[in-house]
Amino acid sequence: MMKWALALAVMLISLVNIALAQEKTDNPNRVLDDQRSTLQEVRGALEQEEPADLQELRDQLSASRSSLDEFIATLELEIEALPAPPPDTAEASKDEAQSDSAETPQSDQATNEIETLDRSEELERREEIEGYIQDAIDLVSKFDRLSSEIASRQRLIELQAGVDERRSAISTIETALTNPDLGADYIALREQLRSLKTASNEAIAPLRESRGEVRADLDRLGPAPEAEVEELPEISAEREALTLALVQEDAIVRQSELNIAEIDRLLNDITTLRRDQFYGAVLSRAGFPFRPSVVQSAYNNFLNGLQSVAKDREVWRTRKSQAGSIWQSYGIIALSLAVGLFLFGPTRRWASSRILSQLETLEPTPGRRAGAVIVRVLARAIPGFIAGAIVFKTLQLQWVINEATEPVARNLWFGFLALLVVDSAASAVFAPGTPGWRLVPLQKISGQVIRISLLILVFIFFADRTLEAGAAIYGGNQELARVQSAVIAILMSIEFFILTSKSFWHMAEGREDAISTEAKSFWRMCRRILRLSAIAILGAIVFGYVALAHYAATRIFMLAGLLALGLFMKLIAHEVLRAFDRSLAGKTDQNNDEETDQEGLVFFWIGVFLDLVIFAALTPVAFLALGADWADVRDVVQDAFFGFKIGNFTISISKILSALAIFVLILGVTRFLQRTGERSFFPRTRMDIGVQNSLKTMMGYVGLLIALVAGISVLGFNLSNLAIIAGALSVGIGFGLQSIVSNFVSGLILLFERPIKVGDWIVTSSGEGIVKSINVRSTEIETFDRSSVIVPNSELVTGTVTNWTYKNKMGRVVIPVGVSYDADPELVIRLLEEVGKESPVLLSYPEPFVYFGGFGDSSLDFDLRGYVRDIGSSLSARTALRVAIFKKLNEAGIEIPFPQRDLHVKSEGMTGRPT
Repeated sequence: MMKWALALAVMLISLVNIALAQEKTDNPNRVLDDQRSTLQEVRGALEQEEPADLQELRDQLSASRSSLDEFIATLELEIEALPAPPPDTAEASKDEAQSDSAETPQSDQATNEIETLDRSEELERREEIEGYIQDAIDLVSKFDRLSSEIASRQRLIELQAGVDERRSAISTIETALTNPDLGADYIALREQLRSLKTASNEAIAPLRESRGEVRADLDRLGPAPEAEVEELPEISAEREALTLALVQEDAIVRQSELNIAEIDRLLNDITTLRRDQFYGAVLSRAGFPFRPSVVQSAYNNFLNGLQSVAKDREVWRTRKSQAGSIWQSYGIIALSLAVGLFLFGPTRRWASSRILSQLETLEPTPGRRAGAVIVRVLARAIPGFIAGAIVFKTLQLQWVINEATEPVARNLWFGFLALLVVDSAASAVFAPGTPGWRLVPLQKISGQVIRISLLILVFIFFADRTLEAGAAIYGGNQELARVQSAVIAILMSIEFFILTSKSFWHMAEGREDAISTEAKSFWRMCRRILRLSAIAILGAIVFGYVALAHYAATRIFMLAGLLALGLFMKLIAHEVLRAFDRSLAGKTDQNNDEETDQEGLVFFWIGVFLDLVIFAALTPVAFLALGADWADVRDVVQDAFFGFKIGNFTISISKILSALAIFVLILGVTRFLQRTGERSFFPRTRMDIGVQNSLKTMMGYVGLLIALVAGISVLGFNLSNLAIIAGALSVGIGFGLQSIVSNFVSGLILLFERPIKVGDWIVTSSGEGIVKSINVRSTEIETFDRSSVIVPNSELVTGTVTNWTYKNKMGRVVIPVGVSYDADPELVIRLLEEVGKESPVLLSYPEPFVYFGGFGDSSLDFDLRGYVRDIGSSLSARTALRVAIFKKLNEAGIEIPFPQRDLHVKSEGMTGRPT
């Protein structure tokens, strides 16, 4: 029965759909008129003075559009059922039918006339339906435009509501700030204002973009014509709609910008109020803190706090006893303490002894010392950290630490970690058991005293934080806070005096030169500042500025710790960088610090980048140490990182760091390619060593240029502005930079044309020697006396240069020989030829040649001329040839004469005449 009912319902629905479709098909004008009426109704509702429900209007348009889509689909189905129109016109079809009628019988002619008539009706029906479809498509387009207009108006209404809501919130905050009796939370109000500012910027960001599009559309339409010139209604209506949208969007943007300006003003007011509040608290004068009445009140309050702690512990014991788990809790706590003590004691000592045994087998280089500090700190700190975590978590699970006492426990936990890290770092840096591995090479007793002083300072600092947390929980009074601050400041000042004592800073024997003069001067200045600060802190306590003294003592301690951490991070980073460079270059000598100018440039920029990263990382921590709120630091870092304006310029640390990172990365890649080519590629080629050096230098210049251009582009600097710089530079060149530019261009010519190369033996007007490097401005020549001659590149290009090794290293040596007039010239020639042929230093081709030079004053002059493979060995070749010639002539009995001189002595008498 159920199946029959379901089948009947399906049949009825199908019949209804067929009827509706048939109604749409049979009466399309009615459907189109209904949709036009709907369009007019929606537009009329939109133009009424009373605000209409825009979402309801959009839903109505959406329903009407869906109905039109169904109507179009139905008509398209009917078109598909009709035959397609012939390629010729209908008139051509009729003429063709009439021409065929003369040849057809009468009965067939009647049949053809009926078929022709039916076909004409189908074509007319097809044209009619296509017209309905086109009208429906036009209506769909109007529905879409009106729906878009409603959506735009709805968006503007929502944006305006958001602007009004934010304006109301801003007014509420302004009221809270102007009424001090309300006790406003400045941090919460500032966070609320920043959220409102972010919402305002996000709201108007798309409007700023859409305004540009609307203005562009208005520019395309052009201005309205004059009164006597008629314009199409559609264009006029479009211009009015665009103008209205632009005015509305401008109003919302301007109101949002006013809200943002008001927010900025309130943010500045909050900053001023908080700064005044901070200065008022720090610079307040409360009198001498150790008056008997103040001390007695503080003492009583402290005893009350201890009694409250004892009561809490008694409450805990009572609850555990009632639950029957008191001894179980004691056992778990004792077990955790035993495990913690085992990790803190034997495990740490075992790890330290293992590391020391490994260090004894290595040579203490600067890089290894820095790495050893990190390893020793981790080896000593990690077991202690695990031990403390086990005990802390156990106390939490056993409810010894509850929600009320958690701030005190947290400060104790942080203090324990700080003591652990400082103890590990001091033991590793001063290394009392291994003098050669001390990063700071102090004497053993000095390192131990400084380590103990640092631990005392850390203990005092976190004891102060723990007591402050306890006072906040158990109700500490002002007298207790004042006495506590004074005691902490005095104790820290005493430790400052101990740390700044000159007697504790003596270098270990043999390591006096391990610290540079600049570092010693810097530390001397720091010790003086710290000592003066300690004196000022004690003076502030005497005059009643206890809060200022406490603030100065604790902040100096934290900033000094940050400074030490920054210097240590810088040392580690630079040592790791140099170790990486040594491994990349394949250097095995750890003490070999020689580097080229290009290497020095790369190291300089990488070092600058690392220093900036360390500085940027520690600066927010320094602000926190100075007492700034985390929200303040976060906002400053965010503004600085993503950009802040100074005048019309926007400075973004993120772009600066990105530009430096790109610059350093490209320089590093260039350095890697240079090293790879020098070690792997160039040696496998047959290129001359000078060509290899030229290619290496050119790679460095190209990499530097690419790095510079990439860094400037990342900064957002428009490279087209370089035309202005180039113009100014050309003026500078015309007035005084000719020589610099001339030397630079000459350096490029030397690298490309290569009239001289690194390793060539050249002779210039400035001197003679071996080319060591060709730089941007000048070329370094090392003479045979091991002195360096710096020759401007322009002199080598424009002047005359003798290059002994231009195309090859082969050169000629000439050995002049003088023999006695009693010798046989032919015998001498034969002997010299034998020397040339027998000598291993002369080449056999071209073969040696003996030249009879002439008749001297006291000798017959001959020259032995031959070629050596390497002109650089010409001095040793000349020496060997002269020795061989002397022996050969001596064996033949031929004398090598020396000049003969006749000396005539004349004397004069008393009269001046010769006698």
